[in-house]
Amino acid sequence: LISKLGDSMSDEDHSSFGEDDDNNDGVAWKEIVGMALNGPSTDLPIPTNYTSGQRASLMLLATTLLTSVREGLTTPKARKLVRNSENAEAGLCLGLWRELMHVQTSSMRARSNVMVAADIEDETSKIRPYEEQFWMAAPTAIQECLAILQKLLPVPHFLASVTAILKDDDVYEDGSVRRRALRLLGDRAAEVKPNSPESCLFLETIPDLTDLFTVTQDEQNENAHRLKVVTQQAALIAIERLAQSLCFASGIKDGMSKRKAQVFLPTLKKVCELLNHASKQYEKACKQNKPNLLEGQLLSSAALCSAALVTVLKTRCLAFLPPLIPSLVTSLATVNQWQKQPASVDGMDTSESNVSDQDLIETSKLLQRSILRTILAIAEVLPQFLCSYLGSILSASVLPSKTLRWENDEIVINLAERLHQTLATKTPARQLVPVIIKTVTKCFEKDEMWEEGKAIMEVFDESIRSSSRADLVPVMNKCLNAILLAYSYAGFQEGRFELLTVANKSLLSLVLKISEAQLRP
Repeated sequence: LISKLGDSMSDEDHSSFGEDDDNNDGVAWKEIVGMALNGPSTDLPIPTNYTSGQRASLMLLATTLLTSVREGLTTPKARKLVRNSENAEAGLCLGLWRELMHVQTSSMRARSNVMVAADIEDETSKIRPYEEQFWMAAPTAIQECLAILQKLLPVPHFLASVTAILKDDDVYEDGSVRRRALRLLGDRAAEVKPNSPESCLFLETIPDLTDLFTVTQDEQNENAHRLKVVTQQAALIAIERLAQSLCFASGIKDGMSKRKAQVFLPTLKKVCELLNHASKQYEKACKQNKPNLLEGQLLSSAALCSAALVTVLKTRCLAFLPPLIPSLVTSLATVNQWQKQPASVDGMDTSESNVSDQDLIETSKLLQRSILRTILAIAEVLPQFLCSYLGSILSASVLPSKTLRWENDEIVINLAERLHQTLATKTPARQLVPVIIKTVTKCFEKDEMWEEGKAIMEVFDESIRSSSRADLVPVMNKCLNAILLAYSYAGFQEGRFELLTVANKSLLSLVLKISEAQLRP
C-alpha cells in the first residue's frame, strides 16, 4: 500500500494509483484498498482515482498497518519465530525483509517528490499538509521496522536475502534497493566477532560484491553510467567495512587470517583495475577543466577500499603495488594541480550537470584525504617496498604540494604530516636523501615553488633526526649538498626566511649526529 502511494507521487495530479500487473501482490493490495474505501461490501468496484479524503483514509490505513508490523515484531513470540525460523517461516521472514527494503526506498523517493512539490506556488499542484506529514514520517517508521527485523534475522537468512538482491535486477532504475542492501550488509558485519563462525559466512559474500565493480566499457547512456558508478561505490564501501570488521581486530587465529587473505586477494586485483580506470577518467576530465563528481567519489572509495585490503593482506599484496601506487600518485598530482589553479572553479563547464562548484571542491578534498590515507597505509605496512616509488611520491606536485597545507582543511594537513613522518622515520637515509636532493633541486628552479621545497626539507630534517650516525655516514656529503641548496635560494623574501629556518634546523640535527673527527676541517 505504501509503495503504491509512493509510486503515485510521480503522477502529475498526485491522485491516481494507475494500473498494476495482475499478480498476487497486486490483488492483495487492491483488496485492502477496496475494504478501506467500500467497507465490508465486495460488490462495489474499486476506484482507480481517489479524492483527497480517500487518499487521507489510505494513508491512515497505511500508518495503522505499519504500526502493527512494528509492534508485532517487538513481541516475544515474533522474536522467537524470526530467530528460529526454518523453511516456510524463513521464507516469510526473508520476504518481509525484502518488502520492507522496497517500501523504504519507495517512501524515500516519495518524500523527495514531496519536498520538491512543497515549493510549488501553484495551489492546484501543491502537496496537502497531511500528505507532507505522512511522507516525512513514513521512511523513519519503516527504517525502525527494518532495523528490528534485521537484528532478529539469523545471519544465514540475512545474507541469503542480501545476496539475492545483489543478483536480481533492481526494481528501481537508480539501484537504490541494491545500495541500501549493501549498506545494511556493512552495518550487520560490524556486529560480528572476527573469530566467530558467522564471520566465515560474511566472507562468502565478498565474491558477489567484487563482481559488482568489474571494469567494463564506458556506458553511452548517462543514467546507466551513473547507476553503474554508484553501485560500484556502494560495493567498495561494503567491502571496506567488511575488511575492517572481520580482519582489523587483534587476536584473530592464523588459520582464519590465511583464509581471509585468500578471499580478499582477487578483490584487491579488481579494485586496482577499477582504481586505474577511474584515475584515467578523472585525469582526463580535469585536463579539460570538467572534473567529474561521480568519478572523483568512485576514485575516493576505491582508494579507501584498497587501503583496508593492503592493511589486511600485508606482504601478500606485493604483486599489486606496481599498478596501485602509480594510479594513486597520478590521481593525487591531478587533484593537487586542479586545486592550484586560481580560476579552476570559475572556468569549469557545469552547464550540463546539476553539480555545484562547492560539491566539486569538497570532492577534491575528499579525494586528497582518501589517497593520502592509502599511501600512508602502504607506508606503515610495507615501508621497505616503497623505495622504487619514493621519487614519484616525493615529486613536487604530489606529497610536497602546497595544496596539501592550505589552512582550510586540517584533515589533509594532518594526513600529509603523518605521511611525511612515516616516510622519514621508516625509510633508510641512504634511500631517502638522494630522492630529496633531486626534488629540492627541481623545486628551486622556480622561485614560486619554495613552499614545496620547504615541505621536502622538513622531511629531510625528520629523516636526519630519526637516523643513526652509522646510517648518515654514507650520505653525509649529500646531506650537506641538500642544506646548501636551501641556503642558495634567492627568490621571494618570505621563502628565503622560511627556507633558512628549516635549513638551520637540518644543519643542527646533522651536526648533533656526526662525531668530533668528522667536524674537523
